[in-house]
Amino acid sequence: MRRLSSAWVSVFALAASIAVARGDEATNLLFFSGDLMSKRSFAGLGWLHAASGLDLSGPVFAVEIGRQQINLAYGQAAAGWRFSQPGFSLTLLGGAELAPGAAPAARPLASADLWWEPAKNWMATAQVQTTPAYVSWRLAAGLKPAENWPWIGPEAAASTGELRAGLHATGLRLGGGFEARVATGISWCGQRAGPYGELAVWRRF
Repeated sequence: MRRLSSAWVSVFALAASIAVARGDEATNLLFFSGDLMSKRSFAGLGWLHAASGLDLSGPVFAVEIGRQQINLAYGQAAAGWRFSQPGFSLTLLGGAELAPGAAPAARPLASADLWWEPAKNWMATAQVQTTPAYVSWRLAAGLKPAENWPWIGPEAAASTGELRAGLHATGLRLGGGFEARVATGISWCGQRAGPYGELAVWRRF
């Protein structure tokens, strides 16, 4: 759906040298994601478990299930390590994806997810996921105009050959401990362009 070069190796080395920081007691992240583009759509539900806590460095396990366009089932399971300290997290995962189709087959996958707050009220994030069939990535940056506002800024991404660029609002508080990200912009597939929309909702517990 979404989500390595020497740059990722450098990030990995940096994260490995970070001392473990204290966080809250949340060890699980439940999330929903859905997007609608000109040539494809996706909706999925996932769960990430961090044995040491979401705000602490340690092992993680993640699963996700969903449906792609024309009702093709999708699923993946992966395990890895999360490096975390205040204002920074890097999650590296490796596992398998159930490839949709008339004869579903498992294929290996690897992913990396980076969140960084370089200064007060500023953020940057990057995700990449790769399998033998595709590479997907997303880059975004944002500014929080006030403490109770979400981060707002530009994003760019590519998934299964479809490029997109737009704006996002990340960290919308929905109540009950839920937060959300919304994004919209223009997507391109070959010579065709059209709008896209994306929604992600998550809760720590």
